[in-house]
Amino acid sequence: MKKKTGFVAIVCMMLLATQGCGFEEQVEIFPDGSSQVTAHTYSTEEEENALLKELGSANASFPAMMAMSGFVYEGEKEINNKMHHKYTHTEKLGADETSSQFVVKNGDKAVLDYAALNPLAEAQGAAGNLETLDFGKVSIKFPNTVVNANVEAEADTIKMDLSSKFSGDRIYATFKEGVAEKKDLTVTGASNNKYYKKNVIIKAKSSGVITQFRVNNKPQEKDSYTATTDGVYNVNIKLASGVTKTVKFTVDKTKPTTNVKAKTYKKSVKITFKDKGSGMKTATLNKKKIKSGKTVTKAGSYTLVLKDKAGNAKTIKFKIRK
Repeated sequence: MKKKTGFVAIVCMMLLATQGCGFEEQVEIFPDGSSQVTAHTYSTEEEENALLKELGSANASFPAMMAMSGFVYEGEKEINNKMHHKYTHTEKLGADETSSQFVVKNGDKAVLDYAALNPLAEAQGAAGNLETLDFGKVSIKFPNTVVNANVEAEADTIKMDLSSKFSGDRIYATFKEGVAEKKDLTVTGASNNKYYKKNVIIKAKSSGVITQFRVNNKPQEKDSYTATTDGVYNVNIKLASGVTKTVKFTVDKTKPTTNVKAKTYKKSVKITFKDKGSGMKTATLNKKKIKSGKTVTKAGSYTLVLKDKAGNAKTIKFKIRK
């Protein structure tokens, strides 16, 4: 989720310890790009007491706690033969904040990252003991007619049941014919099987719908990713039309290592070196290629130059005086 406010701003910490509960949320996006989010949460008295006990506030008022989070108590509602307390929160978002909730939103399409939309993922990450919700429903009404979607759609509205596992990484709706069928896909910033000695920003672009953008099998909330730490990165991208692309690259900003020091030795030197990132490309001693494990016995001045496949280089000058 991009932030605590916005789509599915509901429940968050309030649902952490409850065993059941449910929520409904309606989002209406207006022609100017702004939106209104109305969230309803439902919980039994037993669930509320369990939550208060979990938080160490057994004597506190649950409605008061919800009120501190902006939720208003609206009475009781029978769900699955149990009486639930209903709490409602309404929030208005400006055009920029509304747009930030989507991977992309324009006149052709709207794409949401499912993991960011699903409050269970965030709640489980914070508490680790959340049980499955009784129900979780979200609907988004657009100012455009939905012509294609990978969830239930009706006129200008898409509907999602978040209590059941969604089959893909992203939820999308298109507002023009043929958008989801487009197959163009451009990936920039990194090439397959290449090595880089600096941060890599890899981006995907398509006039179609990107339904998957994963890095090392982790779904991303945007169609770009910045690789900053050393390691191997597997990027998998998929379109609604079925087109896929995989890019594997390595970031290695670390120079090769060696046992040789920049000093004067009084005995023979056995030179060893390695590179854990991209791997060794070349190693020279006084401009002659060598392999790790070479022993130098002759007195003299030496220059060891090590280069890895990413372009990192290390130069060490040493002497042997017997």
